[in-house]
Amino acid sequence: MRRQSVAYLRAATLLLILLCVLAPVAAQPVPPTPRQVTVFDGLPSNTVNRMAEDRYGYLWIATNDGLARYDGRNYRVWRSEDGLRDNRIWTVLVDAQNELWIGTENAGVVRMSADRRQLRFYDRSSQPLMASNTVWSVASTPDGSIWFGTYGGGLYRLDDKDRLQRFLPEEDNPRSVPAASIPFLATLPDGTLWVGTKHGLARWTGTDFERIDANALPSQLVIGMTAEPDGSLWISTVAGAAVRRPDAHFEAPPWQLPAGDGVLGMM
Repeated sequence: MRRQSVAYLRAATLLLILLCVLAPVAAQPVPPTPRQVTVFDGLPSNTVNRMAEDRYGYLWIATNDGLARYDGRNYRVWRSEDGLRDNRIWTVLVDAQNELWIGTENAGVVRMSADRRQLRFYDRSSQPLMASNTVWSVASTPDGSIWFGTYGGGLYRLDDKDRLQRFLPEEDNPRSVPAASIPFLATLPDGTLWVGTKHGLARWTGTDFERIDANALPSQLVIGMTAEPDGSLWISTVAGAAVRRPDAHFEAPPWQLPAGDGVLGMM
């Protein structure tokens, strides 16, 4: 009987030691494994331009051959035959009402209702103020306005009363938008709208645009912008990247790139 008790005690002690040794190993998180997703998985195109997540958790993906909605397992695709009028989708935004705003190559900007059943088009045929049907960028601001940037036609603001306003660069006016083509828009958590163009970066003040000094960026040709929850704004240019901190100072990113490499975008 005593021998059995000793054997049991030894076995229990060994088990406790093993648990103590293996527990830290088991507790370590497993790093995520990236997996490439292509048309073979259901994407309409291998060229993805923008993505946005709605309130229901669906991921909306703007591609060169349609708009895709991913539910975690499957894709549903909207193309011209489904009412979009254009298959090349440059950008997609989910607004505060869970409506979708879709920027296209030839059909202007499309507003999809929250129930995803209705589409409304803002283009040259329905909006005489619009000078371009190519919409590269879309953003929203806390006042309920939807902003969209076009190729060559300027920047537009659609207010909560459905009134459209147009902004263009003005000669000898440094408080105007820097360029007529607006490929990038970003809204910070404080509601500030930023505009990225090939002629520099600007901030909407509520009445006009404050252009950022050329020395603050590696290049005036902006090729990407990302807003951070802490109020920082990351800007990528053809000559490198920069970050604007919430206290309004600009600094270089905490990394160095090999000579000749550039930053195409950031998340």
